[in-house]
Amino acid sequence: MTAWSAAVENWPTVWRTTQVSELRTPQRQRILVFSLALAYGGSEPQTFTFSNGQRFDFMVLNDQGEELWRWSRSRAFIQMIGEETLAPHELRIYTALWDGKDDRGRPLPEGDYFLQAVWTTVPPAASEPVPFHFHGL
Repeated sequence: MTAWSAAVENWPTVWRTTQVSELRTPQRQRILVFSLALAYGGSEPQTFTFSNGQRFDFMVLNDQGEELWRWSRSRAFIQMIGEETLAPHELRIYTALWDGKDDRGRPLPEGDYFLQAVWTTVPPAASEPVPFHFHGL
């Protein structure tokens, strides 16, 4: 579980956790599942603003903090300001699959990496990097 600090001063209470899980295909291929879970802890509904249709992002980083892969890099999002309202104790879960390759499609070697999740509100709220071990393809 990862605790996040507020993105901006007086930011509403949103409890967040980032997690890495592993799936195995019938062909024994490893695929990682990245999850971002958000629960709103306020007592009244809260509306959050987004600069486009994207609501979350995930990045894989090396131990120097260099970005190796970003979920949103190969995706397009509607270019329209949006809003979402969370009710007290409402849960939102965002997930993405990662095939173990960098943004250029090259397999990454077995090793220790970090996952960073972002809730793409305005301003965005990013997690602290969460360490994970990748066993290779």
